[in-house]
Amino acid sequence: MRALLTALLTCCLVVCLVPIATAQTGDKLCRGSKDAEACLSAGLALLKSQATEADLAKSAKYFYWACEGGAAKGCELGAVQYLNGQGVPQDFDLALALALSACAGDMGRSCYQAAYLLERPQGGRKPEAMELKIALQHYDKACELEAAGGCLGAGAMFYRGWGVAQNMRTAMHYFLRACVAGHPRGCLNSGLLFEAGDGLDKDLENAALMFDSACESDLAEGCRAAALHLREYGQDGEDARRAQAYFHKGCINGDAISCYNEATGFFKGIGDQAPDKALASALFVKSCDMGHALGCKAAGLIYHDGRGGEVDVPRARSLYARACELDDSESCMRAGRLHVLDEDEEEGYALGAAFFGKACTGGQVEGCYQAA
Repeated sequence: MRALLTALLTCCLVVCLVPIATAQTGDKLCRGSKDAEACLSAGLALLKSQATEADLAKSAKYFYWACEGGAAKGCELGAVQYLNGQGVPQDFDLALALALSACAGDMGRSCYQAAYLLERPQGGRKPEAMELKIALQHYDKACELEAAGGCLGAGAMFYRGWGVAQNMRTAMHYFLRACVAGHPRGCLNSGLLFEAGDGLDKDLENAALMFDSACESDLAEGCRAAALHLREYGQDGEDARRAQAYFHKGCINGDAISCYNEATGFFKGIGDQAPDKALASALFVKSCDMGHALGCKAAGLIYHDGRGGEVDVPRARSLYARACELDDSESCMRAGRLHVLDEDEEEGYALGAAFFGKACTGGQVEGCYQAA
């Protein structure tokens, strides 16, 4: 592996790879002369049409030949096809080789792709120290070429101390560059570091700005972070309403935890606004449907005691059961009790015992007694 990586890094634009069989059909100029620009144009023409699998297979060959001829864009596009298995068998080693060649030609996206493949070897093996070193170099080059993912990747390596000494200031440097380059997760990570002050000066004002920027880019986790920041550090009812708006945007962008928190705001009342328990119930159910156990449990409680409208015990039981599936042991107990109380005696005890057993496994001592 070490010898292969060293050879690949010295290849620049000409990759040293096993030749692909000559295409039987295709652009004559490309096939005849292997002219790099002609091959690149032929490959692009196939991609711009409604490409079939056969077209994609041809385009991969053309991009390969373009790369051999020194066209870095051909290396970049070929790497993408082999990475994703578009018209060709998926081949991570070939994708890496092509990405490294493209990166040598200053294709920023390919620098990021090469770094990612080096950092995360296929087959579940742990990357070698040399692979991590080269990955960081390529993330850094991608960042210099304004590929935001490269900045984010380098920042993550310094944040985790992954293949390099942990350094929060350097991590922040890269996260901020990712944010400026348009990657919302760079903004989110910068905000989290500003808020925590972990190895840095705590800066709540800039944390709020970073979270807002992430949310403006429709990163649901950024909206949630902005809302939680206001809940923790806000001063008045207006901040509570702003937090609720952030949770709402996070929820509509697919974050189950934001839906849950938006629901709790409506359930309790926001600032001087009265509670809206019906709306809260609908949002708890939405959070549940998105796989958040606490949303299922909260909706179950509302339907169980009727605080969001009429009592609906079968619906409550179903919601508790869903929360139990999502490993909320208290909900397993509640589902078990409702089955025992509301089913025919024999069936109810059998179903209840299954829920009590899961509650027991989850640490609910009463569940162990009930299941026995």
